[in-house]
Amino acid sequence: MVFFGVGFETTAPANAMSVHLAKQRGLKNFSLLVSHVLVPPAIEAIMSSPENKVQAFCWRARVQRDGLLGVSPLAEKYGFRWCDGL
Repeated sequence: MVFFGVGFETTAPANAMSVHLAKQRGLKNFSLLVSHVLVPPAIEAIMSSPENKVQAFCWRARVQRDGLLGVSPLAEKYGFRWCDGL
């Protein structure tokens, strides 16, 4: 069995849990193929584009985890705000 784990760093804990559960259940044929990317470089790419019109990022999980309600180096650099989800 191969579990494809793809997503931003916020998906990494769930993917790690799949490994933990596979070991707990004694699965011998479990593999994890991951492709995680980081949020800050993706935001940097979006914000540095000349066509960019982003004014805010609404992302509850990141705001709650990192306390980024409008305060982060990227927010300060590009003048956008983190809002508390919708």
